[in-house]
Amino acid sequence: KVEIDNQKIQENQNFKYIKFYKPKGLICSKDESHGATIFSLLPLDPTLTYIGRLDKESEGLLLISNDGRLTYKLTHPKFEKEKKYFVRVDKPITDEELRQMSRGVVIEGAKTKSCDIERLSSRSFAITLTEGRNRQIRKMCRRMGLRVHKLRRDSVGPITLQDLEVGKYSELDKNEMNYIKTILGEENKES
Repeated sequence: KVEIDNQKIQENQNFKYIKFYKPKGLICSKDESHGATIFSLLPLDPTLTYIGRLDKESEGLLLISNDGRLTYKLTHPKFEKEKKYFVRVDKPITDEELRQMSRGVVIEGAKTKSCDIERLSSRSFAITLTEGRNRQIRKMCRRMGLRVHKLRRDSVGPITLQDLEVGKYSELDKNEMNYIKTILGEENKES
């Protein structure tokens, strides 16, 4: 509860929740001094921001909102929200390398959390993370002597790209909003 001079401040009830298929080559920033940003393809609304960035060379699902509570719930490692990615590397990856990555590897002096990995082909796999360190998947692959050729975030929890085309966005549907409401409802339980 927030008050000024004994007057309750009303919470912003005009929250927006959008999913966006970020194309490769755009940066997650509002600052255009380093290149084209995702906001060149999004609605002109200065209150909107991205939730969890993707690097310039990555593509896939980004959630966009003006709800800071959601940003916190989806990005803080303690909440362990699942994010699933498709990864294609430069050469065949062994079963042992996939096992090592799934158990966690040391990058920048700290071991990554264990994660789920599913082989898709000799050079591609799906990985589900519950943490989101800077360029984590690329660094994990580098530890295995691999270079990432394609990295795409396919889902955040049950929210997926579905039929969304590259560079397009849409408001979340009813089921996706139920997931958002569940996440935000957890906040009340912790207080």
